[in-house]
Amino acid sequence: MEGSGGSGAGEGSSRRGFLRALMRDAARGATEASKVIGPPGLRPLLQAALPSEAPPQREVIDIDDPPPIGADLQPAQAATREVDVEELLRWAVELGLGPRSHALRELAVPSLRLTPGIADEGVWLGGEPELPDDVDWPHWGGGLLDLIVQIDLARTELPLEGHLLLFFDTLRAPSGQAPGAEDAARAVIVPTADARGPRAGEPMRITRELMLPRAGSGSVQALDLDPQEAGAYGRLRARLAQEQGVELEDGEGKEIAYHRMLGLPNDVSDRMPIVCEMTSRDRQGSEFDPLADMDVEPAAARWRLLAQVSGTAAGRLYFWIPREDLEAGDLSTIRVVPDPG
Repeated sequence: MEGSGGSGAGEGSSRRGFLRALMRDAARGATEASKVIGPPGLRPLLQAALPSEAPPQREVIDIDDPPPIGADLQPAQAATREVDVEELLRWAVELGLGPRSHALRELAVPSLRLTPGIADEGVWLGGEPELPDDVDWPHWGGGLLDLIVQIDLARTELPLEGHLLLFFDTLRAPSGQAPGAEDAARAVIVPTADARGPRAGEPMRITRELMLPRAGSGSVQALDLDPQEAGAYGRLRARLAQEQGVELEDGEGKEIAYHRMLGLPNDVSDRMPIVCEMTSRDRQGSEFDPLADMDVEPAAARWRLLAQVSGTAAGRLYFWIPREDLEAGDLSTIRVVPDPG
């Protein structure tokens, strides 16, 4: 935030930064300690050290200017064009994957790649949200959530209108592995007529791409490709990336600022949908047992990536939502699994 100038403003900013860092360490320390100690005993006392549920007053908000999201990462490449599925399938036939065309059609998913742009693109990372007076700034545990991304839905194919704002508590950054912290992530839709870009938000541009899962993903492994087909699949993915002018994403790429709406995550564990399904059943994600929980993995296929944003204060954030809710335009069930890196 801008001050009145002089050393006093600088000292105030430094003091606020120190206090914010102190709060972050205390909150995370209390949260982690409560996990170790567990109930009963000290957990209620430790939780009491966290902020209360009283909504903060907007007029007394004083936020430091954090570094831009992804500032320390290498920018991802913008797509130069979007390959359509029919073109992809023609290449697959040329490579000898014609018999796999139906499966490839199911595997290919469109994505909106977000890369540095200009303010009139209708999408921003971070900043301080400019919310209408009748829209509350989302909070959790008495603390305001951080704006992660804002996007004009008219620039997407989502069945919604207005501006979508996705928030997360990067101060305490719950792991997403345990039920009970779902409200640390929130989606807010502001009508287009009332929407304004966030203060100090980083403007981004949207380019569209088609994505195929990496060869090691569960969805590709389930095809049981023979060695010749596996080699052809790798060449198909390489051509898809080259034709669209983007990186060939075979791993986490933690040094690259991969930001996107929809598409496929850079998570190589394939566990995040399972974690979301487990916590939606009020169970710990770490409790998943493939033998005892045989219905969980098939059910987890319903979880879709809504957004991925790299380089936040909590690391890379993955916003997930059930397919049926996304298709219905209901964003109340989003969950975030952060990867602090």
